[in-house]
Amino acid sequence: MARKSQNLKLMRSEKIIETIEKDHELYTKAEISGKDSEDMSIEKFDLLKGKLRIQRFYNVPAKQFLNPNTVLDDITANYTRSYRDEVMKNIR
Repeated sequence: MARKSQNLKLMRSEKIIETIEKDHELYTKAEISGKDSEDMSIEKFDLLKGKLRIQRFYNVPAKQFLNPNTVLDDITANYTRSYRDEVMKNIR
């Protein structure tokens, strides 16, 4: 039963997205949130601007700073993986 419910939610979400894409001038803001698996963080995608936002949390000890190289490495790896997945989806 859970699988059928998930499929219905997916179909409904796809229908809403198609409606927004078709009549995008009627909307001022349209975002969708989701994740590919339970161990991933939730990602937000702006349907009007085509921008993907990913929220990351870092454990930074008190009186320390967040190393920008760590963030850059993390973002680069995620962007590369997302870009590769998108390219492969379009090839199939």
